Amino acid sequence: MKTIAEIADVVELQTWAKNKPTTSSSLKEELEAALSDVTEQDPENLAQNVMDEFASRQQLLGDAYPFTCDGYKLGLKHTEPHNTTYLFCLALSLFPATAIENEQSYVQFETIVKNAAMQFFGGDGLRIGAPLSVAAKNGAILAG
Repeated sequence: MKTIAEIADVVELQTWAKNKPTTSSSLKEELEAALSDVTEQDPENLAQNVMDEFASRQQLLGDAYPFTCDGYKLGLKHTEPHNTTYLFCLALSLFPATAIENEQSYVQFETIVKNAAMQFFGGDGLRIGAPLSVAAKNGAILAG
């Protein structure tokens, strides 16, 4: 059985992906379906414990937490939630590296790092793995 924190991570990722709030009652229904064979866990109490985890994360992280929770509903707080470090780390923690092709993961990682650097430092960015012709066109200095 997954821990409350692990279940909360999955629900956060689903809420982000759906771009739609998750309520305690909808979570309880999902848990009932998932735990139909397991009788030791009460889905209603489990759903409330997960909602309590969200409230705890919200209190601990403050503005860095990209969700809002009122104890009954978890929803996205930021207008551009994909720009938060929290969601980037959440996705990395839930998607196993073995499920992503190496070539694709390199491009995705380089693109994410490039975009983060552009937002932090400003200016134009250049993906690390960009072709030499693009680097030269953008005035990149090449060490030889």
